Amino acid sequence: MNSFFSTKEIATALGVSQSSIKRWSDSGELEMIQTSGGHRRISIVSLIQFLRQTQRLLVEPQVLGLPELDVEESIDYARERERFQTALIASDEAAARSIVLQLYLGMERVSSIGDQLIAPVFAEIGHLWDCGDVEIYEERRCCEICSRILRELRSYQPSPATTAPGAIGATPVGDLYSLPVALVELVLREQGWNAVSYGCQIPLLSLEKIIIQQKPRLVWLSVSFLSDREQFLQEYASLAATALNSGTIIAVGGNGLTADLRRKMDYYMYGDTLQHFERFASLCFQLQEPSSADSKSSIKESDSSSIGFLSRNPS
Repeated sequence: MNSFFSTKEIATALGVSQSSIKRWSDSGELEMIQTSGGHRRISIVSLIQFLRQTQRLLVEPQVLGLPELDVEESIDYARERERFQTALIASDEAAARSIVLQLYLGMERVSSIGDQLIAPVFAEIGHLWDCGDVEIYEERRCCEICSRILRELRSYQPSPATTAPGAIGATPVGDLYSLPVALVELVLREQGWNAVSYGCQIPLLSLEKIIIQQKPRLVWLSVSFLSDREQFLQEYASLAATALNSGTIIAVGGNGLTADLRRKMDYYMYGDTLQHFERFASLCFQLQEPSSADSKSSIKESDSSSIGFLSRNPS
């Protein structure tokens, strides 16, 4: 899909005049660039940022290569889940993409899309696989389709500010579930964090090195599966100590972290939805950097919620 569009194309997509586009550009509401030939161009990133800030909807999104919006007063997530699951299992990537983008362009937050659409659908796909109604290759294919859609959403997000707090995330060795960690990255970037997902199967020792080198404000660890609980606890204890000494907040999630296991871990927050995590991350974003005394304080769990984010889902 094209990344830059003319003022005429943007005006048509929004259902407004080109003079309105120019006025928004002059006021700084809608960022515009000028080509070497003197033509005005607007990036898809700038447009979507403008839409989400002003709560405007596209009238003719298909002009920009985006799916047509099904504008309703309220979203029927039960219906959308059924449609999304059907599209994924049928390998209808265009239909699956359309469903997610319609929600996103309809001003739904990534956390809501993850919690109310993607998580329950992949939980059901996982159940179908357990029952033998879906083959493993079909499950993997569903994951790949969804991963591509999430990467597209990421491409629509603006680059974080140079002063944005840093955040890193991953799954531990043996955990191949990639969707949760990718969704958290999107949620954080939507809030303005300089968030980077390092993906799956990252040794905790490597995460320690990143903490020491980069000193991120936040680390998130998604744990859907553990091959060796005792080894994980041993390595995690070292990670938590390093984070504490660096003033880095640790948030964890995933069904791989049972209540018994969590009692042996130190962290700031465990949550079981993206929206819980979003609220916690928003608070962290607003707070000032902790003083050295604050950063040395105890970090035993805040267990009002948990970032199980899709932990049963395929990767």
